Amino acid sequence: MKKPLIGKRILVTRAWEQSGEASGFLKELGAEVVAIPTIDFAPPTSFKGLDRAIERLSVYDWIIFTSANAVHFFMDRLAKRGKDLSDLYGIKLCAIGPKTTRTLGNYGLSVDVVPQEYMAEAIVKALGRKSIKGKRILLPRSKIAREVIPTELRSRGARVDVVEVYRTIVPKKGGDRIRFLLQEKKIHAITFTSSSTVKNFVEMVGKKKLPSLMKGVALASIGPVTAETMMKCGLVPHIVGSSLESMVSGLIEYLIASSSSRGHTQDTAR
Repeated sequence: MKKPLIGKRILVTRAWEQSGEASGFLKELGAEVVAIPTIDFAPPTSFKGLDRAIERLSVYDWIIFTSANAVHFFMDRLAKRGKDLSDLYGIKLCAIGPKTTRTLGNYGLSVDVVPQEYMAEAIVKALGRKSIKGKRILLPRSKIAREVIPTELRSRGARVDVVEVYRTIVPKKGGDRIRFLLQEKKIHAITFTSSSTVKNFVEMVGKKKLPSLMKGVALASIGPVTAETMMKCGLVPHIVGSSLESMVSGLIEYLIASSSSRGHTQDTAR
């Protein structure tokens, strides 16, 4: 296997339990991976909404899972409420992408709809091909999430219940180490996989320090929404992929092109 990322040190900002896939992929390509999560997860401050939905699961036609975390927290609460997979019988499932689909599969559940793109708008488009008018849809998700899915589905006649199943929080540690690595120019690239990883990164590092710390660092994101958040936070995405694989592919091309450009400049200067 070719290792085009040999000599490159890449900062992965995903949560510990999710960084394994990205880190392993990058390592296989020769990169030195520094995994410092800028996001962590916690149960909701109140289970009232989620518990109400779990107690009346039979009324729902669909459940939409927009992340693997939503699946884990939902299944954990389902078990704690004395329910099991049989209570999901007859309910169709929609998952935002392959990772969420695999997570549901690990629980023994099959998915009915997976959109071609890993974003909220694509879920609405995919379900739009089904007859959802008058259907009851449960959307268990994080406390901080975009309103695209419930708003658009309701406009199409669906009855949508949104319940908080987990919270995203800023890790207590990691900021000092990130700043040190960037100040010492030890990071060649940073990957962001969600808007929360971006916002928390800025909070952990300090917005005033970004211009000087980001010089010469390639910034990669998964999805246009994450890229848009980066722009709003003062970070310019050099690579925007639709998936982990496409992001890494774009990152390889960008780093190789950047190295070639610097090498050409140095040769010319001599």
